[in-house]
Amino acid sequence: MRFLYLRDRVFIFCLSAYAVTFGLRWFGLQNVLASSYLNDVLCVGVVVPIMLFAARWVKFRRHDMPPTAEEIIVAVLVWSLMYEVALPRFDFWATPMTPDPFDVTAYAVGGALVSLAWRWAYAKGV
Repeated sequence: MRFLYLRDRVFIFCLSAYAVTFGLRWFGLQNVLASSYLNDVLCVGVVVPIMLFAARWVKFRRHDMPPTAEEIIVAVLVWSLMYEVALPRFDFWATPMTPDPFDVTAYAVGGALVSLAWRWAYAKGV
């Protein structure tokens, strides 16, 4: 079954849930779990389809199959290294970034959840 990239249901769900948590934070109706770790769990479900769409567009990805475990693991590793190791070392952010090992755990949990969701959705035939 062909992966739908930016029209994928898992992507749309994760993006919508992220938008809701962002909107709640905008209006001051937030809690720590939703504003911190829920967004990190949703991150992989939003980033991977965009990343794969771009890779397919530039002909780096040569198939339209659902995301593989390797592609999801690479996204989790890159995201973790970028936001929890590299970027917190710089002082030019308006709000200092603090590395948080629970964020890495949330990225990994999100990666596992979307991997299962994609496997289930595409096995069923979307």
